Amino acid sequence: MHELHWGILHRMEWIVFYLGKAPWQCAIKAWYMRLWGAEVGKNLYMERAVMLKGAEDLKIGDNVAIGAFSLINAAGGLIIEDNVNISTGCRVVCVNHQVPPVGVDARFAPCWSAPIRLKKGCWLATNAIILPGVTVGEGAVVVAGSLVTKDVPDWAYVAGVPAKFMMFREGYKPPKPKPAEETQTPG
Repeated sequence: MHELHWGILHRMEWIVFYLGKAPWQCAIKAWYMRLWGAEVGKNLYMERAVMLKGAEDLKIGDNVAIGAFSLINAAGGLIIEDNVNISTGCRVVCVNHQVPPVGVDARFAPCWSAPIRLKKGCWLATNAIILPGVTVGEGAVVVAGSLVTKDVPDWAYVAGVPAKFMMFREGYKPPKPKPAEETQTPG
């Protein structure tokens, strides 16, 4: 693309950043993300002041809601399935810096990334943080202010820093664990 076009697109980023949440404004945001390589489903609801990085590695399903002041860094791969709710101020970050040895300037530390998957119908409550390599299960709820460093089971509530399993959602019956197989000794 010509330099002038890239310059115009970068200036548009601020316009998109400040657009509201009306359906026609959300449609412009979805169009803009597709322009940068994201796959975006139907009925995206995105509030004002959402920061997005790495759109080329982003896949968003249908009926997804993203709250104001959230940061989505998809570089490294982010899949957001249908009916996911990302509340105000959440951070979904697929990229992080390595901690350098003492005496090495941290600004120049190498980065590493791992994909994140937000499964169908999960809910990230206000100010939740999801770190690289995590899968949040179907229908799971990440309680406000939680820091998720490990996978979250389907239909579970997790809370805390770091997030820990609290309970399953009402009405969900987790599968019973399979009994351990008896081992036979040769003889």
